[in-house]
Amino acid sequence: MYKILNSVEFTILLLITIVVSIFLVLTPYSFNDIVVPTVIDSNNQGQVDTLSIYTYPNYFSGELLQEFKEREDLVVEIQYYENNEELLDGLLAGEIYDLVVPSDYMVSHLRDLGLIDPIQKNLIPNYRNLDIRFREMEYDYDNQYSIPYFWGAIGLNYDQNHIMDLPLTWASLLDTTEVAHLRNRISILDDARMSLGIVLIAMGKDPNTTNEVEISNAADILIHLSPFIGLIQSENLELPLINGDVHIAMNWSGSSARVANLNKDFRFVLPTEGSIFFVDNFAIPVNAKAKTLAHKFINFILEPKVAAELTNRNFYPNPVTESRRYVDRIILKGPAYINPFLSSNTHVLLDLGDSDTIYNREWQRFKDHYASFDRESTLTQSERGKIHLY
Repeated sequence: MYKILNSVEFTILLLITIVVSIFLVLTPYSFNDIVVPTVIDSNNQGQVDTLSIYTYPNYFSGELLQEFKEREDLVVEIQYYENNEELLDGLLAGEIYDLVVPSDYMVSHLRDLGLIDPIQKNLIPNYRNLDIRFREMEYDYDNQYSIPYFWGAIGLNYDQNHIMDLPLTWASLLDTTEVAHLRNRISILDDARMSLGIVLIAMGKDPNTTNEVEISNAADILIHLSPFIGLIQSENLELPLINGDVHIAMNWSGSSARVANLNKDFRFVLPTEGSIFFVDNFAIPVNAKAKTLAHKFINFILEPKVAAELTNRNFYPNPVTESRRYVDRIILKGPAYINPFLSSNTHVLLDLGDSDTIYNREWQRFKDHYASFDRESTLTQSERGKIHLY
């Protein structure tokens, strides 16, 4: 016992006991007043719900998201992708989102792969606000797996101060003799199906062709056009266009409307050869954790005033007929609302199954060439060679 009382361990324990005793006497708080962080179990009803969205950039208004968050008392998390293929890769890798925004043909592809759930329309009373034309789209008739969000067409967006003598056709844009003055000043979309589809239209071919030779020829045209392509980009094209980095772009109608709103020198046209009409849609992945919230969010977006506010913010037209009463007149009269339904040569991209891999392969072949191209090369145009469409 004597050894224990005189040990170092006993001395340390005695000092700790004295310090704690002094603290308890002097402190004005009791243990009941001490706030201890709690770990919330995933099944705890007090946990804040989260809605996870995977979408294109600039597709939502912060103010409207805040309104929905307050209405439902939840957290909204948003992540972005640049094209449909990136979305597909994410879902195939097992990434978990409650709501995604695939384009038309990708809806069919995701459905066939079993990656998205059927839509429960009984949870979306505002479905009645959807324009009848968007209930009969071939890629998802009667909106069984998707609900349209924004739509538009691909056209030529150009600065009229620099594009004065160039015929406003796809063929002219892709003809190196026509665009000799536009070296590094052309932009095309960073999207295999869209960009190669436009080249196929310029060739007089079907943008949904599965003919490997035709798709390869389309990639060859882009390869030869490489010296004149300064940018391969699908989103946020406003800055390079207005800054003069790009004089003419293959661009979405909604984005082109934003550009025209910022600078009146820019114009938008649907070339006479035809165009690609697109619809971006809401879809709910099979592994979504908040499927009921996802339906509530879709229902919220289909409210006429909400749909109009989104269009007023990003200039993309929405499919809610009643919303037009609240859309700014300058947008309704601008390039965003060019009506592709009136054109007989407007195409909608379709899911081509395994043949989609041909587009992706040829697109990558073009991009590999573009990446290795010496942008500072001193070769003349004649030394590079010329290419004309068929």
